[in-house]
Amino acid sequence: MASEMVEGLITWCQTSGVVSSLSGGAEADNLPSIKVLEKNGFVRERNDEFHQGNTVFLTLML
Repeated sequence: MASEMVEGLITWCQTSGVVSSLSGGAEADNLPSIKVLEKNGFVRERNDEFHQGNTVFLTLML
């Protein structure tokens, strides 16, 4: 169900024409959530000094 919801959000954002990117994050040990985002085209951000810790950030350019 989570993949379908993310897919619906992506479709809506693409259709709206006003959203150019989406970002999401999940705890590093929450592999199912990370896989949902990656399955929908999100790419992991490189960790920089602001994003250190146990959170994985992913971005999708629309």
